[in-house]
Amino acid sequence: MNVAYYQYFQYACMVLAIVFYRSLKLRSLQLLLPLMILVCVVETAAHHKEYFGMATNYEIYKCYIVGAAIFYYIMFAKLLRMNKRIRILYWCIAVATMVFVFIDFLWISRGNSSTYTTTLTFLQQFILSCLLIAQLTMDDTQPVKLSADPQFWFAAGLMIFAACTTVLFGLHSYIRDNHLTLFGRPLYRALGPVINVVLYLFYSISILLCSRYKQMQPSS
Repeated sequence: MNVAYYQYFQYACMVLAIVFYRSLKLRSLQLLLPLMILVCVVETAAHHKEYFGMATNYEIYKCYIVGAAIFYYIMFAKLLRMNKRIRILYWCIAVATMVFVFIDFLWISRGNSSTYTTTLTFLQQFILSCLLIAQLTMDDTQPVKLSADPQFWFAAGLMIFAACTTVLFGLHSYIRDNHLTLFGRPLYRALGPVINVVLYLFYSISILLCSRYKQMQPSS
C-alpha cells in the first residue's frame, strides 16, 4: 500500500477526532471529524487512482476542495460572531463561491486542474482564519489563555496552510514554467507535504486541547 509520510499525520488526526469527538463540541469544532474522514478518504483514493481507472487525481482532489469548503463555511459560521446583516452577506458569498466552483469543476476545467478556483477557496479560508484569530485575541471573556484555546490552534493551522497553499497555487504556472525545484522536486510538490504535516499537527493539538478544555477553565 502506497502511503505518503504526511498521510500518517492525517490518519492520526482522524483517530484523535473520533476518540475525542464529544470534546470537540465544547468549542464548536465537531465538524473536524467528518472533515478528517473526507481528507483521509480523498488522499487514500488519490494515491491509488489507478484502481479507479483514472490517469490523474485532479477529479479526486476536486471532491476534497468542494467538501472541505462546505465544512469550513459551516464551521466559521458557528465560530465567528456576526450580526444578522453580516451573516447574510457571509452566506451569500459562500453560496456564490460554491456555485462558481461547481461551474468551473463541472464544465470549464473538467478533467484538468483548476488553480484559480482552488486559490480562491484557500484565500477565503485564510481570511476567515485571520478573522477568528483576531476575534479570539480581542475577546476579554476568554476562560483560558489564547495558547490553550483549541479554536486558536485550529485557526492558526488553517491560516498557515491556506496562506502557503494560496501562494503555491497562485504561482503554479510560474513555478512550472521556470522549473523552480527544491530537493530535485517541483516547489509545490516539495512543500505541499510539509504544509500538510503542519496543518494536521495543529489540528491534532486543537483536538487534544478540546479533550482537557473543561479542566483548563478557572473554577468560579
